[in-house]
Amino acid sequence: MAAIAICAGIVFFLFSDPFLAPPDCASYWAWAQSLAGGLNFSFGDAYESLQMPAFYVYLTPAGRLSNDWPMGAGLALLPTAAFGRIISHAWMMLWVTAAMLIWARRNGRFGVPARSFAVICTLLGTPLLFYTLFGPFFSHAVSFAVSSLFLIAWDRTRAGRTRAEWFLLGLLLGFAGLIRPQNILLGLVFFAQLSSLMTSLKTNGARRIQISWRPRWMIFAAGVLLGFAPQLIAYWGIYGSPVAFPKVSEMHWLHPALRLMLFSDFHGVLPWTPIYVLGCAGLVMLWKHDSVLACGLLLALAGQIYLNAANMVWWSGGSFGNRRLADSAIVTAYGLAALWGARPNRFWKASMGTLGAVCCFWTLWLMLAERRLLAPLDHYVPFSGREFRAGMPLVWTQFGATINALLRPLRDCESLGMRIGASLAVVAGCAVLFVLVPGITRRISARLAVPGVIVASFLILITLAAALRTPALDHPDLPQKLGRSSGILWDNYIELAFYEIDTGGYERAEQSARNAVGMRPDHYSGWWYLGLAQYYQAKWLDAAASFGKVRELNPSHARAAEFCDLALSRAGLSGNTGRLR
Repeated sequence: MAAIAICAGIVFFLFSDPFLAPPDCASYWAWAQSLAGGLNFSFGDAYESLQMPAFYVYLTPAGRLSNDWPMGAGLALLPTAAFGRIISHAWMMLWVTAAMLIWARRNGRFGVPARSFAVICTLLGTPLLFYTLFGPFFSHAVSFAVSSLFLIAWDRTRAGRTRAEWFLLGLLLGFAGLIRPQNILLGLVFFAQLSSLMTSLKTNGARRIQISWRPRWMIFAAGVLLGFAPQLIAYWGIYGSPVAFPKVSEMHWLHPALRLMLFSDFHGVLPWTPIYVLGCAGLVMLWKHDSVLACGLLLALAGQIYLNAANMVWWSGGSFGNRRLADSAIVTAYGLAALWGARPNRFWKASMGTLGAVCCFWTLWLMLAERRLLAPLDHYVPFSGREFRAGMPLVWTQFGATINALLRPLRDCESLGMRIGASLAVVAGCAVLFVLVPGITRRISARLAVPGVIVASFLILITLAAALRTPALDHPDLPQKLGRSSGILWDNYIELAFYEIDTGGYERAEQSARNAVGMRPDHYSGWWYLGLAQYYQAKWLDAAASFGKVRELNPSHARAAEFCDLALSRAGLSGNTGRLR
């Protein structure tokens, strides 16, 4: 145990990168900075210190500066934000460590080798390691921790729950939703227990079951509401309505891009993180031994996949793999542990170990390529393309440069002493967790629910105080300077147009480019992709007009002039004359 804690500290010291940049990370950090600094939601100073582009911020109907990202990750940062990024990074790492340790200590149904295999593959084969080491101020690390605690508690109490345990489950689910609202769908796990409820109905009679279950569900719902209440208060204070979910407009509920999210090389789940295949296979095998657990976990995973596929930004933006699934990565751990233990013979375990190692190796290879900037996350690089095929081998043939890239955060750190202190804090924190976790996991009871109520009440009080202390901005020029919605959608439309053009989806690319132009008609990028989409559809005159707009906004854009001349020369011709590079 001491060796594991020391290794964690060494890894943190060498490789941790407290990346903090707009819009996602800066928005989460702004919640903590504004609350800790002035107990308000006046994000202006925080945005300025974090160099948030004005285009990402807008004035809400209530006259406040917007923050479209949920506040839970910012609240988790409150204890450490005043100490700076590196200490806060260590704090986020301990959240992940605690969740994985609790899961490993709790699941006695799986042997030690199976749990070790599951933890290692979940950490190395999903985006979890990347966002623990290189993106701690996204919400995924703390979201993974709280989501895992909810699923562990649900699993542990399936045989029978006291009212305190029902309330604690609701509170954990509310906290998970506070970090990322889509985590509320983890509550689908309860549908797996409907079969046992139906059996009880037949045995004991509907009236008796109805009387016993109704108050427990009400207690559970009260816990969810209490845990999620700070976000509702913040929405009321900033947007003027407690249900003003700012990103709900990005949802295409009836048209989820499931195929693209799962199989596209544009941050698709399986091409980047194939370990999920093994995890799901393990859950299917688990069904034979524990159908309720397997069904519940599959429902939870399916809910997250559907919800993220229904989002307009199904590729998760500048993401390592599909980072949003890192939040429920503990589901994969259950499946991997079940897969390891599905057969007792050595050949099976050796085969599963080999498959797991191959999956993890591929994901780690992509991670090293990203550190070398050979597989950038902010634009589409097809796996079949020349750039990707030429760049990936450089990770190993130029291994010195790869190590140098990994050590870049250490080399560029502002305070070596602070980094050493944070590393020692990781070691000490891991050691404390090794001591405390066995006692915590013995029983889920009112003793854990009471501290949860205290934490939730404290968060509600400070959020309410901040909402009341945040004044409306009274500057007549602000609406014109800030716009009416976040510019992050413009970035997403540009990314999607680029992807669709590269993969031949010209009509969809044209629509995305038109959306981008509608948001920022004075920026040449939207017009450039609009022109390309029109050109590849043989809309020569429209394309020429779009390229002409690019030349007007950016006279130095040489390719716009080239394509404009080509479009004009082909005006009046029929058929697509081919795709130009």
